[in-house]
Amino acid sequence: MEEGNKKSLMEELKERRFFTYFFSYILGSFGIIQFADWYASKYELSTSVPTMVMIFLLAIFPSYLIFAWFHGKPGPDKWRPFEKFFIPTNLIVAIGLVFFLFSGKSMKASTETIKVVDEEGQEFERIIPKTNFTHRLAMFPFKVDESIGEEDKSLGGIFSLLQLEDLEQDNRLYALGSLSMQDEAKALGHDIFNEQLPYSIQRKIAEDLNAEFSSSGTISKNSEGVYKAKTTIHSVNNGKVFFEKEYSNKDIFSLVDEFTGDFRSSLILSEASNNAHNNIDLPASDLLSNDMDAVEKYYNGIITLQVQNNIPDGKKLLEEAIELDPRFAKAHFVKAQAEMALSDQTGSNASLKKALELSAALPERTQLKIKFNYLTASENLQKGIALLEMWSQLYPKDYSPYSRLFTFYSQLNEINKAAETGERAIENGHSNAMSMPLADLYNRVGKFDEAQSTLDNYIKKYPRKAKENYKIGELFIQQGEFEKAENHFEKIALLKPSEHKPALLLGEIARKNLDFTKEAEQYRIALSNAKIGQDSAAIYTKMESGLYFQGKINACNELMQNRWKLQETYTPELYIDVQRLLYPFLRRYVESGELEFLDNHVSTLAEKYKNGPDFFKCIIEMNYPLATESIEGIDAFTDECFKMNTESGGEANTIFIDAFVEKIKGNCTEALTMIESFAKKTGTPN
Repeated sequence: MEEGNKKSLMEELKERRFFTYFFSYILGSFGIIQFADWYASKYELSTSVPTMVMIFLLAIFPSYLIFAWFHGKPGPDKWRPFEKFFIPTNLIVAIGLVFFLFSGKSMKASTETIKVVDEEGQEFERIIPKTNFTHRLAMFPFKVDESIGEEDKSLGGIFSLLQLEDLEQDNRLYALGSLSMQDEAKALGHDIFNEQLPYSIQRKIAEDLNAEFSSSGTISKNSEGVYKAKTTIHSVNNGKVFFEKEYSNKDIFSLVDEFTGDFRSSLILSEASNNAHNNIDLPASDLLSNDMDAVEKYYNGIITLQVQNNIPDGKKLLEEAIELDPRFAKAHFVKAQAEMALSDQTGSNASLKKALELSAALPERTQLKIKFNYLTASENLQKGIALLEMWSQLYPKDYSPYSRLFTFYSQLNEINKAAETGERAIENGHSNAMSMPLADLYNRVGKFDEAQSTLDNYIKKYPRKAKENYKIGELFIQQGEFEKAENHFEKIALLKPSEHKPALLLGEIARKNLDFTKEAEQYRIALSNAKIGQDSAAIYTKMESGLYFQGKINACNELMQNRWKLQETYTPELYIDVQRLLYPFLRRYVESGELEFLDNHVSTLAEKYKNGPDFFKCIIEMNYPLATESIEGIDAFTDECFKMNTESGGEANTIFIDAFVEKIKGNCTEALTMIESFAKKTGTPN
């Protein structure tokens, strides 16, 4: 070819129609990616699908360019050996790259449609996220900088609480707050409310509670009143920082909203997906109160109530929060709990009703919590249970409904339902919290194989915790495996020589082996290691059982009185007074011949709570005649109290009381028949 006829690169590209092919590919790829995004959103597939398609299209782009170069000219052409090798190789590499990058991610639908029944019996359909598309966070209090000032020292806990409330509007996110983690922290020797936990401790707590992420941060304030909050979120799996960002604003609520939006985006929780999941995204200022002073009073009220156990002062703080913002639904809700603890049933019911009225526009989980408490306070236990069942299906990674259902079914002696609830909770990631209660339930009803299986699974999943888990040894005691239990507690005593509980439980084993000298020595060691009132009270309870077992009833009763006085220092008075009226404790006075003391004891409490909760009056009406075996008193049981007993304890409990009444009346054959019916209904051994 002559020099003058040689074509330039641009002319060559035009002749081969390269630019037509190039821009067609770009536009076509854009359309394919848009379609992939629409398809994934419509059918709730993984949000990784559009990214996967884009990477694949980019990876095969070189093959497309080669094809355009060699086959873009008009007219016939041939496939060259280079093309036959490169294009298939490029395709294989592209597929391999996509597989490498996305093999750990599910491409399946991220949601499922379920049918649920509400507390009114109405069935409806809901789209919920599958559990593997949900995320669980452990949210620790922020470290407050000295620039904040002493008057705002609680801001670190408040900011973390606001973040939690904001995140949990999304039903794909589950957050654990400080109150949920305080026992775990205490077990590791730390105070979550009064110290900044090292990251190693935060990670251990988050891991034990099955959280994927742990969140903490710092908050400061400059001279112009601008807050600066730095949030750091670690992946629990590898300990690396997953998300970290700093925000500045004079408004605390705006800081929370900015964080939530960014963090949710980092988890690729798209807006299109939001709609399919029925999520709402209210501003942080709408979730509790838009008055920061009211929020501060509310937070300090919760800490005073639930951490410091100071009911009157906690209630006062909540009342101050409500005075600042009368529409503060959660403040009314927590105030109701304080009022019930102070035996003000009328005030508690009014506060719950107000909380329910104000919660209509709040996130669904908040509404469920308030409505459940309202239903149970209104003696609609069956509706409350139905609501819990619905709650557990809509939010399967929320432990609260499972825990309450398990407790209710156990109290109602509906053992099969309790066991099914426990198994379902473990299946949905709550094995840390539910394994031991479920194993204990199986033990109590004689299902030792199921108990052992549950225990083995727990030990396999939490080997470190199993070594220090007291409940495992207690299950050995229930099974009569005293030697195994003793070995277990002795190992824990070596690991934790300053704790009271190993000696406490070794004392119980000594009693069961009839070694009362060793029992007394172990209880002495336990008392010397007791650090708080709750520890001492637990030891006194075991000591009472030992004295009662030996027939030393008067000494047992004296110790029981001392225990109650101690418990009054950290437990609401109402709860202690209910305990004072339980059948086993009333019966002790009968067996010791202290009938006059018993009559005065019951009369004093009846007068004290004459305007108190209805259930308290029924406890007196039923337990006192049963303990004293007064047929006249038993025949005077009112229909209202009998109905309340059936609703709170279940039909099986009523059968048991009827059997006990027949035994008191001397009708032993009828009593035995009823006990057999009770055993059959509850699945317990005869």
